[in-house]
Amino acid sequence: MKRFYLYKSVYAYKPRIMMLTCVIMAFKAEEVNCNPKTFLSRVQNADPSEIMSYETILLEVVKFQVHVYSPFDSLEGFRLLFGLDKEFLKEKVEPIIKKSYMTDALLLYPPGIIAAAAIFLANKSELDKFKLTEEKRKKVEEAATLFATACEPSQKDYTGIVGKIKRFEAVCPEFMKYMKEVKDKKLLGRENKRKVPEGENALKANALINKKRKVDE
Repeated sequence: MKRFYLYKSVYAYKPRIMMLTCVIMAFKAEEVNCNPKTFLSRVQNADPSEIMSYETILLEVVKFQVHVYSPFDSLEGFRLLFGLDKEFLKEKVEPIIKKSYMTDALLLYPPGIIAAAAIFLANKSELDKFKLTEEKRKKVEEAATLFATACEPSQKDYTGIVGKIKRFEAVCPEFMKYMKEVKDKKLLGRENKRKVPEGENALKANALINKKRKVDE
């Protein structure tokens, strides 16, 4: 929705209708088993025909790029590549990334730069492991400066956000079911995943597994 309004005016396209269109498009992109008409029937004063007419416009404006990569994905990659401490990332770095969502950082920088900037703010010395070029380090520091503009939500804002989430859960139980399935799959994957030494990347891990198979054979 933010990307759409970078190019179009809120006066030309109603934000409420575009919001619902973005939700439906997200369902389709993530393959959430939720019929758009069923979902909209639970939303007060929602006109399905009007909302569906926005879909093509939305896709054209975002250039059919409906999947948005998360800085948290980059953070996991950094953890594997550079052997970063899990507790450090969870307690110090992840809160900074969450704070970045209160700014326009996601519209200005790629996910890797945002994740690196959060690490930079949490502990500058950790960024030395990355061996960044001067140009990339400058980008990271620029993003870190932008994070400082983020305002912490007040208790009133937080209460409002929680209320909105609960209302969304009420009108879309299919999404909550989907989120539970995703979480269960991740937990199952972690249980079945072979243990790999910290800092070892996926290619090295596969090489070790293949080597073991040959020895077993």
